[in-house]
Amino acid sequence: MTPGSTRRERDLTAYSLAAGAACLAGTSAQGAIQYQVFNTDVPFGGGSVELDFDGDSNIDLFADNRDIGALYNGSWQILDLPLGQFMTNEPYAVPGVGTFSYATPQTAGTLIDGTGFYSYFTNLSYGGLGPVVPALNAGPILLGFNMDIAGNEHFAWVRVEVDLNTATYTVIDGAYESRPDTPIEAGAVPEPSSLGLLAAGALGLGAYRRRVAR
Repeated sequence: MTPGSTRRERDLTAYSLAAGAACLAGTSAQGAIQYQVFNTDVPFGGGSVELDFDGDSNIDLFADNRDIGALYNGSWQILDLPLGQFMTNEPYAVPGVGTFSYATPQTAGTLIDGTGFYSYFTNLSYGGLGPVVPALNAGPILLGFNMDIAGNEHFAWVRVEVDLNTATYTVIDGAYESRPDTPIEAGAVPEPSSLGLLAAGALGLGAYRRRVAR
């Protein structure tokens, strides 16, 4: 075996080991984000949906869609957290009704870590006066919240899209951090595994050795 071939094999081996280390690091750093797609419609007219993010049989997100009458000028589409609270940037004043701490749409990448105000529910369409109505016209919104798992606080996000014409909304997807008291970014999902890098390094090393052997 020539010095050049030894160096190339050493480089391929190092690449394979580095990929394996990246894989392990990625699993440690990203494996705690638990993501799932819901694509669940909540139709108008009393329809409601209960969502369990972590599979512990406790309802983490309750979605309701009903008509509450003329007092609030029509339909009331809400998301409620029986065991948690939504992230709120600032209290919101509803003219003629009062001031409330509704959930505030968050920009993708915003850190959800327990800072800021929290509210127990968010109004997606408060008779046209709700705090998130302007954002709904631009498409899906991200909401940050916390949830209780076995008595510990976990941070999470959910993506919702509302059809203001039909008063129907859809819970699209969401994720939570499985490690207690650990922040999560709004919209964050687990990164693709680095196993591909590890496999590529191993295959390259094997192919090179076969070629050298011939």
